[in-house]
Amino acid sequence: MTPASVRPEISNYSIYGFLGLGVGGAAASNFRGDHPLFSISINSTTGVGQLIFGKDSSLYNVFTTPITLKTDTNWTMVTKKMTFGSNYSNLSYVSKLIFDLQTAGISIPSGYYSSTSRHYELFLDALQNISNVSTSNREDNFYTFNGNLNDLPNFVFSLENGQSLTIPPAAYTKKSKIYNNTYVILIGNSNAVSGENNTKTNFTVLGQSVLSYFYTIFEQKNGAGPTVTLYSVDGSQAVVDSSAGSTPTSFTGRIVQIVIVIILLVVVVVCLKNRATSKLKEELYLELNEKAQAPRF
Repeated sequence: MTPASVRPEISNYSIYGFLGLGVGGAAASNFRGDHPLFSISINSTTGVGQLIFGKDSSLYNVFTTPITLKTDTNWTMVTKKMTFGSNYSNLSYVSKLIFDLQTAGISIPSGYYSSTSRHYELFLDALQNISNVSTSNREDNFYTFNGNLNDLPNFVFSLENGQSLTIPPAAYTKKSKIYNNTYVILIGNSNAVSGENNTKTNFTVLGQSVLSYFYTIFEQKNGAGPTVTLYSVDGSQAVVDSSAGSTPTSFTGRIVQIVIVIILLVVVVVCLKNRATSKLKEELYLELNEKAQAPRF
């Protein structure tokens, strides 16, 4: 599966064009059986991806802790707050968080509080005030950044259910094809999208760059609520799932895990060595004892 060409703005879309939001208004009605399950894997270099009806553990880093987010029956989540590092914070950020292959990076609603797009403009002001962010050397209509990705802020979306999702710069940027040592900041705006009965809904869209950064599983187990689970692809840990859900493994935590594994291996080797030494001593003792008791002529 090769994702369709991306665009920095979404408009005049039906919600049924997005991942998991199938016809009928609920995921369970679009799957046979009692366990709706599919996953998305996209190669960040080639842009080629796979739609898998199931999940494949060979496509993500099994040594990182997955983050499981609770969703509604169409795998959407309601946000209540958004921060973009120390540059921007909105304490009443109400939108539906969804995933989409036709979006380049992250699209935020341009008018999620009023009839104007001033909130979106404030966000762009905060973005362009970051050091080394260029609004003139644009690529595909996006801003660019020349510097270390660690100098860009994280996106943090606080969800209505008490969980939070943190997305790092590596998940909303890509390397520039035009400028050396430069990244394209894949942040656009999404207009209100048509849904059922032609009603309009504001969506925060997590697109290709996010789906490339994580192996994403959409699932609804029988008897359990629907979830979206994000696995790290390259081993880095960048999603924070706060009080409701699993805790991610930090870099320091992974180092501690590795040290513990090494210690356990050393202990096993020492135990085996000691066991072999004890067995050898026992055999030598028995052999010497037999020689001592043997009749002499």
